[in-house]
Amino acid sequence: MRQFQKQSRNSGDMDMEGLKTLPKTFRKGIKSPSGRAADPLPEQDCILFRHVSQRFSTSVISRYKKSINNCSFGFPMPIAHIPRDAASAVYFVTPTVRHWHYVFDRHDRWHILAESLRFLQERRGLEIFGFVFMFNHLHLIIRAPDTAACLRDFKRYTAQRIHENMRRHEAHLLPLFTDEKGWFQVWKPDNQPKIIETERFFLQKLNYIHENPVRKGYVERSEYWKWSSANPHCPLEITRPW
Repeated sequence: MRQFQKQSRNSGDMDMEGLKTLPKTFRKGIKSPSGRAADPLPEQDCILFRHVSQRFSTSVISRYKKSINNCSFGFPMPIAHIPRDAASAVYFVTPTVRHWHYVFDRHDRWHILAESLRFLQERRGLEIFGFVFMFNHLHLIIRAPDTAACLRDFKRYTAQRIHENMRRHEAHLLPLFTDEKGWFQVWKPDNQPKIIETERFFLQKLNYIHENPVRKGYVERSEYWKWSSANPHCPLEITRPW
């Protein structure tokens, strides 16, 4: 397989945290957003993960970038969708709870998320290269034959299960997630997809994911967080790219 195309430094390719840390991140190993330097990357980890990478035409990549960058200041940013002709690429996505309300940290709701992802791994060909569950969002590095369909089914199933769970345990929260038409909407409509074009961008995002619980002060080390691919005993099967 051919290498990923050269990564652009356009803001559509990475979040602001990445823009702050990326120029220095890969000179002598990964550096966390907090500024703490990590060990230099082993030589074998610097080999391009060829079985993960896929070659896309310049037109596909440019159309993707245009779709997520075509916004004007002073107006809401349009929702970024995964393009059909790049549906099986590797993506960094961030499904997020509406209003950023803390939902997942109680009543076994993290298990609901894991159960849905396991089903998609077994039945829909979903590959998970990295993940972390937080209190009101999750980060995923994933690939599937149809990633958009997997995310749609994930949100549909988990919303139904969380609605049932909330009715039993926290019915007072239901109005917060009920729209004007009476529909229960626990998820924000967008997934903030970012296509992974290079190994460098993959490692930067994986490090960002794993350091998230540490930055929040939930654990001292990333591998201590149960709901993270940094934990060697995490409850989901992780596809290793090397």
